[in-house]
Amino acid sequence: GTAPLGPPQASESERQATIRELMPYFLGYGKVELRWASGTLEKYEDAMGWVIRWLGEIPPGRIAQQHILLIKAQCARRDHGASRISHILSALKSFLRFCQMAVGLETMDVRQIRLPRIPKREVQFLTPDEIRQYVAAIPLRKGPRSYDIDWLAFRVLVEVLLGTGARISEALSLKRTSI
Repeated sequence: GTAPLGPPQASESERQATIRELMPYFLGYGKVELRWASGTLEKYEDAMGWVIRWLGEIPPGRIAQQHILLIKAQCARRDHGASRISHILSALKSFLRFCQMAVGLETMDVRQIRLPRIPKREVQFLTPDEIRQYVAAIPLRKGPRSYDIDWLAFRVLVEVLLGTGARISEALSLKRTSI
């Protein structure tokens, strides 16, 4: 017969596929089945690249709690923040779920992988008086009869951001036709 398509299945008697060998299938699954954006795919590929560097050519079924501790230790050694560590571990969890559900491999229970707590950032708002001062500090005129178009455009952007609560990227992506 012919060999089945897809990632190699693991059985006790044959060599199990390594993380690196399963990565193209994982990324393809994320793209096609889970409809991940290209940025998400790139971030997962990068994160899993670090996992492969730190754990080596290991089959996913052999990943255990000591490997998770090793990953956390490597992240700490490189002074990664909680967000970066969380991202790397989330990518590994997603990869292990893929191995379980799509490939049929037995792996560690992903619920055993604890993510670091990410501290909430304190949001600081400008007071209405601070907003008035900021907007008033934007020079609009070159002279008594002429406007400075660059500063005028900046003032419009500031007014849009203040009036809508939109992110800068959202405001900059607006088209005249959508207003």
